[in-house]
Amino acid sequence: MKLIIVVLMNFLVLNLFAQNIEITPELIQKMKNTNPVNMDEIVDHLDLKRWHKKNPKIYSIANPFYPMTRVNKDEVDLPDPINGQKAYVDHNDGTVSFYHQRKVYEWFNLKPKDEREAEVCGIKFLDNEKKTYHLKSFENKDLAQSEGYLVTHQNHCGACSSLYDLAIYLEKRNMVEDGRKCAKKLTLKGSRKCHLERIELSRYCSEAWAYNATATRNRCMKNCIKEYGLVNILRGKYPDVFVNDDGSLKPCILCDELKSGGGYAYSVGRTRRSSGIKSAIDRGAEELYPIDYETYYKIFDL
Repeated sequence: MKLIIVVLMNFLVLNLFAQNIEITPELIQKMKNTNPVNMDEIVDHLDLKRWHKKNPKIYSIANPFYPMTRVNKDEVDLPDPINGQKAYVDHNDGTVSFYHQRKVYEWFNLKPKDEREAEVCGIKFLDNEKKTYHLKSFENKDLAQSEGYLVTHQNHCGACSSLYDLAIYLEKRNMVEDGRKCAKKLTLKGSRKCHLERIELSRYCSEAWAYNATATRNRCMKNCIKEYGLVNILRGKYPDVFVNDDGSLKPCILCDELKSGGGYAYSVGRTRRSSGIKSAIDRGAEELYPIDYETYYKIFDL
């Protein structure tokens, strides 16, 4: 019986693909055994401010969601609501609040989309054993390649840009169930510990995911209860369908996207979509950034 289980597990792992390239356990392990030398620098470069109510000093990164950014309506082109949900809060005085810090607002709401989507994070190995590497953000992939960096994901580098976190993303394609369990933790500390130990993300990435989970729980609980029912949420009973027949996101997931998506993308840097990885939530192929995973096999001599 144990042999059958091992064979099945190997089959499942061996048949993981990214950009139609097979992802093997050997590649995943090689990635896990690497170490970036400048993660603190990468996190500091995000330039997020600490707000004492939501930003514990013991954390390496600051909470991207607080304080929220309040602006006059005429300062920005407001995004259209999606299925009745807005990505901002309307106020009676002619202002609106976006669900993230000013730095995120400048990147996510004001920066032209084509410029934002052109950004990449690159890695350059520093030793022959391919154990240590340097991370650096670039305005586009051509600049990264001109300096000898391998593009590891779309968007600037952030808390989840390490190859270790990439390995976790590749290994655990369906993180929705574990993510929901971590989101149920009543404290930020508990959520961080859950993401660190249950999902096995890195320390930096666990903090970013914990901030996102806590913010989404606070902002989207009504939407999720209405969709799933409180009893089902307490029992952990959720449907496997995340999108409507027309391809739009279901209310709970949509709320997370609209109210936490900007802060999450800014702080983590690496998302599954920006790394060209399909997840449990069905996305169009055009949403997956093309990454050449064959290059990793050459780098690690596999």
